[in-house]
Amino acid sequence: MFAECWQAAFRENKSLIHVDISHNNMSKIDIEIIADGLIENHNIYGIHLAGNAAKIDNQGFVAPAD
Repeated sequence: MFAECWQAAFRENKSLIHVDISHNNMSKIDIEIIADGLIENHNIYGIHLAGNAAKIDNQGFVAPAD
C-alpha cells in the first residue's frame, strides 16, 4: 500500500521537485512499483532512496538494487 500511494503521487503530482523517501526499508517490489510511477514524471530534480532496495541506474532511472 505504501508503494502504491507513492506511485500514484508521482504519476499525478507534477509540482514535486525534490523527494526524500530514504530509510523506509522498501523492498525490490516496492521500488518497482514506485519506479513505474516515476516513468512519466519529468519534474523531479532530486530523489533520495538510501536505506531501501533501490538504485539509480546508468540512465538516471530509479530501479531495484541488484
